[in-house]
Amino acid sequence: MISVKIYDATFISSSRLLELGRRRGQLNHSDMLVLEKIGLTAEQIREMYVRMPIEGAPRERNEHPIIAAVEIDREHTRTVRYSPLGDPERWEIGQPYVPISELGDPYPQQLILLVGWVD
Repeated sequence: MISVKIYDATFISSSRLLELGRRRGQLNHSDMLVLEKIGLTAEQIREMYVRMPIEGAPRERNEHPIIAAVEIDREHTRTVRYSPLGDPERWEIGQPYVPISELGDPYPQQLILLVGWVD
């Protein structure tokens, strides 16, 4: 099972978002400032990057969350489709459909998604 946390990143430049979390499992000081800007506390950021063993998980599964920056692609009746930023060959996630009930009005132009495994 996965957990997805959604954060409005409309006010962060696309070029900065492309750099966020580029080194898997490592955040630099600038990354942490971006995560604080979207509403995470320093404690939440630290907890996010503490390696926790996941019982029964395949060894190759990464225990750190995927940090994905996405931009609005198109609006539908009940969802908004977003596309990851950058080269499609390097995307770690597909094009998520986010329920409009999870978004503000107007819909954020950019989001940061934190995707992690849960027990």
